[in-house]
Amino acid sequence: TGATPYEEVRAIPTLPAIDALNVNVPVTVFDRSGIVTGYLARMGVRCDTVENLQEVPTHDGLLLIGPDTLSESEAYGQDVLVAANRGQRVIVLEQETPVGGGNLPIPLASTAANGGYAHPQGLGTPIFRDLGRDDLIDWSAGAPATDVPVYKHAYQKPVSGARSLAHCGPMLPYSALVEVPCGKGIIVLCQLRIGRTLGLDPAADV
Repeated sequence: TGATPYEEVRAIPTLPAIDALNVNVPVTVFDRSGIVTGYLARMGVRCDTVENLQEVPTHDGLLLIGPDTLSESEAYGQDVLVAANRGQRVIVLEQETPVGGGNLPIPLASTAANGGYAHPQGLGTPIFRDLGRDDLIDWSAGAPATDVPVYKHAYQKPVSGARSLAHCGPMLPYSALVEVPCGKGIIVLCQLRIGRTLGLDPAADV
């Protein structure tokens, strides 16, 4: 009939595949889930593993705490704080009992806030390299529809002494990613469900 065919053009965002990691500092992993140690092995990253926080070495480097690893006494103890004070960079992935109390140099309360939408703050900085403003939304990883896909037990957004890197919740009162300077080091509290989705959701890998 000579009619013009219907055409629809859509932009499809893509994320880079992660098949290796370049880490140039000593890495210590405390991970009762086994998820992080397995992922690092697949990425070719050498690391030392510990069975508890008292075994963490005293040298500088990176301490990575796997998802849902900390007991209540460990989350509210002081071993994380001590490691950061002496110069280590501590990354704590999502916990059922988030770090708090005497393990932090400032008052910072976790909440029961869970959800599927978080919003990065500071796009263009190294921590969000290759990520866009919509990449912390609706992580699925094949999880049941009833599961909380992106964050759980988010923190109250800090007022001072720490920096919120990803906020969430209605009116954005919570933070799912917090950077806390501490002594010679730093603590990064990540309640984004990165550990749960490593190797499954590209945004979590990036």
